[in-house]
Amino acid sequence: MKTIKQFIIIIIAVLISSFASAQQYKAMASLDTNIILIGDQTILHLKLQQPRDKVVYWPSVVGKINDTIEVIDISENDTVPVPGTNLIDINVDLTITSWDTGLITIPPLPFVYAHINDSTQLKVETQELKMYIAYLKVDPEKGIADIKPIIEAPWTFREALPIILWVLLALVIIALSYYVYYRWKNNKPIIPLPAKPKIPAHIIANKELNKLKQDKLWENGDAKHYYSRLTDIFRTYLENRMHFGAMEMITDEIIKELSKKEIDKELLEQTKKILKISDFVKFAKIQPIESENIEALDWAYKFVETTKIQAVDNKEKKGAEK
Repeated sequence: MKTIKQFIIIIIAVLISSFASAQQYKAMASLDTNIILIGDQTILHLKLQQPRDKVVYWPSVVGKINDTIEVIDISENDTVPVPGTNLIDINVDLTITSWDTGLITIPPLPFVYAHINDSTQLKVETQELKMYIAYLKVDPEKGIADIKPIIEAPWTFREALPIILWVLLALVIIALSYYVYYRWKNNKPIIPLPAKPKIPAHIIANKELNKLKQDKLWENGDAKHYYSRLTDIFRTYLENRMHFGAMEMITDEIIKELSKKEIDKELLEQTKKILKISDFVKFAKIQPIESENIEALDWAYKFVETTKIQAVDNKEKKGAEK
């Protein structure tokens, strides 16, 4: 009696284990639409849920499912883990069509698997689906119409944009070519050189500095106007003598540009100091002392006198030495 009970318990345990294992395998199928015209296409979605570490053999659906349903395309596998389990969902889409009309059946599709140390093949199947294939009705009086010509779709801006850009590029090239030819024909440089002042830069600068000195601006309490004119004279001198856009530069940019020139380091440091004081006076409304005002004007004279001949680009000097 005891042996019979043990046998029954074992049988029940095996059945429960098999049922639990079978629950891990699920196959599902669905259609985008179950009504299509003859020859039209729809998508058959296949989904298999299985343990992550198991191998399952999918049904062979290459070319066709049965004699009435053709398979046009098969998508790549899309594998998605099932949160909180060791299961995964594998999704595959089949593009299908049919040339029969009426109600057709998509049969259950079998997925075959086996347990470890057990050669018995098990399977799980998708549910059976129905799909209706409709045909086009033809009016007997009108008959079948001829194929209509292709309707030309209007151009979009995105389609026209590449052509527009190429046309603009061609116009730019033509304009540049004409400009180069015109300059060459008239013996002019392709890139216009900076115009040289009729009067040497240092003479203009000294003349303006003398006038600034005579106006006695800072002596009359107008330090802001004094430093504004002083730096304008200095910037104009740089543009005429050294040919860079000092009028549009800030102090740091001017110092950076001057560092490329053969200018005495002490003079360069003094230049930086005076320009900084000027910035403070113009923008922070700081009132410099008398000695600083005198030093600023003396510096301007010194800078003009020192650089009127000696200021040469380092690159130009090295090229001349070679």
